[in-house]
Amino acid sequence: MDSVQSAPAIGDVVYHRIFDAIVEHNLAPGTQITEQALAEKLNVSKTPVREALLRLRQQGLVEPSGKRGYRVVLLSAEALRATMEIREALEIHIAVCAAERANNAQKDRILTAARASLAAAEAGNCDAFHVQDREFHAAIAAAVGNVAMDEQIARCTILIHTVVDQELLPDGDEMVHCAKRHVRIAEAIRSGDARAASLEMMDHLRSFHALVIERREAGSVMGVAAE
Repeated sequence: MDSVQSAPAIGDVVYHRIFDAIVEHNLAPGTQITEQALAEKLNVSKTPVREALLRLRQQGLVEPSGKRGYRVVLLSAEALRATMEIREALEIHIAVCAAERANNAQKDRILTAARASLAAAEAGNCDAFHVQDREFHAAIAAAVGNVAMDEQIARCTILIHTVVDQELLPDGDEMVHCAKRHVRIAEAIRSGDARAASLEMMDHLRSFHALVIERREAGSVMGVAAE
């Protein structure tokens, strides 16, 4: 008998709708939200919205605000730096583990994603670059197979991208430099050079995070000056 794929549960659909709205900045950092307003907007009851907001709170994407309300998380500069440092520590470690443990198929996946990110960057295709950037980091995590660590990395990455405006992310030459680092990390992992993989990942993430923080602070200064 052929298996029949069941439709996704309404709770999952609602969760992903709100999650996507937050990550894509359709619900910007600091936005006040309520169960009632979201339920009306999504044309559902408040129950799946309440469940979705609880999941998002556990992920750190929303926080309580007022009576029975929430707001999209708005990280301070200090909290953003702390999140970035946690991500760096975890991803540097898994780069080492991937160099030591990954099989040939896993190494091929990592290198393929790295090269695809470079091709997209050199073509100036930001959307394709970010897709391949996520695939590259996901491929490294998958090669290690530590689910708990992978979840922590994903949480940090989502938080960073949630509070950072799209225009603060690498573009142009910075995007190309970022993709070239992907390739160097992938090549180090493929050759089993754990030390090189560690150093390249550290350089990659610290450069990316420094760029984001620099642009974020510059934007804040400009905003104050314009008032």
